[in-house]
Amino acid sequence: MPLSARPRPRVLAATGPERSGELLALFAQEPLTAWEMQSADSFAQARFLLQHQPCDLLIATSELMEREGSQGLAWLACQRQTPILFLGDDRARAYSQAMELGITMWLPWTLALAHPPLLHAVMQHAIKDGQAKITLERT
Repeated sequence: MPLSARPRPRVLAATGPERSGELLALFAQEPLTAWEMQSADSFAQARFLLQHQPCDLLIATSELMEREGSQGLAWLACQRQTPILFLGDDRARAYSQAMELGITMWLPWTLALAHPPLLHAVMQHAIKDGQAKITLERT
């Protein structure tokens, strides 16, 4: 089913067990209830799910990147079919590494947790930016 034909945009959250509960609680708040959220406990599971169920956005976390290494995130980013929002702690090194790997946007966890409307806006912007990049590459 094309992404635009679905009633709600779909997000896949590759968080690992450390943050999955927090993110699940966050998506129970407005305006994030408008999103259909699915979670993955690893980058490998995220790859599998994306191959079988297209998503509008992938959320990846710094905790998962630290636990599994950056190769899984690099593989997901190089596919360029699903924009990636990176949620991280307050260390610039994680953000710079994620940007080098090809993520679309980033946001600190503290801001995402404290301001669901900000997370919602960043997610929408990441989708638009990702779609624009795909269109540009095809052209």
